[in-house]
Amino acid sequence: MATIRLKDSYAETGNRLEPTHLMIRNGVEGMIRVTKAEAVEVSALVASMYFGSRNIETVFTESDRDDLLSLPDRELGVLMRVLNCSKDRLVSMLLPEKPKPTVPEKLRASAKKATKKITPKKQTKAKKPSPKKEETKPVLEEE
Repeated sequence: MATIRLKDSYAETGNRLEPTHLMIRNGVEGMIRVTKAEAVEVSALVASMYFGSRNIETVFTESDRDDLLSLPDRELGVLMRVLNCSKDRLVSMLLPEKPKPTVPEKLRASAKKATKKITPKKQTKAKKPSPKKEETKPVLEEE
């Protein structure tokens, strides 16, 4: 289920009184009371209607993936205009990224050892060391 809540900037939008909540009337789920303090769970259809709103923050979850793909064309069109993207990229932009699985260091090290291939080393002919020229030092005769 997607969640909606009032943005922190809601009272600064020109309202004379600082309201603590906003009542949303909607044909799908009836009356919804939205506050700054608590996020309210709503369907993906309802959340898509308020996405991009000046006063309401909308967050989709991974469980909304199928619902987002089956939204009516009207809502899809609005979301594509707001995000300026195609239908293919829409779901990936709305949903949070999946966390990558982490592998503990012990398993990572053992996996590297297990997958390491033993390759024979290239055998090259050993070069024979060239004989060094020996310099002869003049012998000094002492008397």
